[in-house]
Amino acid sequence: MRHWTQFYPGTKSAVKIGNGLEPIRVGSKFETLREMLGLKLPMTYEVVEVEPGKRLVLSGLSEHHTQMDQFFFMADRHDPNFCCVRYITTVQLREWRAYLQPLATRYMAKVPEETMSNLQKTLNCAHSPVFSPEFEQAYRAEMRSSASSSRSGTASSSKASSRAGTSSSSRSGTTSSKGGWLRDMFSSAKRSTDTFSASSSAVSSSDELVVVDPMGYYSMLGLTPSSQLDDDEIKAAYRKLAMQLHPDRQMGKDERSRAEAAKRFAQLLKAYDTLKDPEQRRLYDAGQLVEASLSL
Repeated sequence: MRHWTQFYPGTKSAVKIGNGLEPIRVGSKFETLREMLGLKLPMTYEVVEVEPGKRLVLSGLSEHHTQMDQFFFMADRHDPNFCCVRYITTVQLREWRAYLQPLATRYMAKVPEETMSNLQKTLNCAHSPVFSPEFEQAYRAEMRSSASSSRSGTASSSKASSRAGTSSSSRSGTTSSKGGWLRDMFSSAKRSTDTFSASSSAVSSSDELVVVDPMGYYSMLGLTPSSQLDDDEIKAAYRKLAMQLHPDRQMGKDERSRAEAAKRFAQLLKAYDTLKDPEQRRLYDAGQLVEASLSL
């Protein structure tokens, strides 16, 4: 994550909150400064899911929008030196800004493609941040697991994916060296077996998102906006975050961390109170609660 500014377009700075030497885990937070549509947007990101060698899910929040970034690393069971990396990003403008969503959609359409291109360069350099025994061990374990079972189908509305590798005759000497698997995974700069692809479905206008998230309530709970979510899923997401952000869990932390947790906990309660009520949720999904917030 220290290399965030190198691969994510428009990111000017990225700093881990708290002990920068601690490993990334669920609940880890980052502050970033990003330029978007001519605006400088301070953002707070939180890791909501992390599985080394498999996936990383980040939930971002700024004054103007919410964002969910998901990275998936999938080993190819037919080729031990080949991997598919999938990147999905969901962006929602907040409150009255939701009416400008089409503009944000057009602006963000190329972000997945640029991100994957920059990520390829970052991870393929001599000082790649993921050339670590732990990451490679997790990747190898997933590769073996994938080779022994059938891979489940992926959604047809893939937002942005990269599939890159070299021919088997050219790879014989790379995988034996440290990090060799990663060179295979991101080597399309020399030989490309597929191209990066991105479309407007990379943002919230995707067919998967049948409702909007004007005030960021779904993102606050780490959920993708959808009318298909049931009460149990919403409750489970709330309880998971409440366990982390509840004031009783902040004892012993510095004042800044407690204040931030208290603010996020209040936002979490507000989001949950709206989404747990069927009628309130119906109005929110239809965008009819936005006007109420504007009248305050």
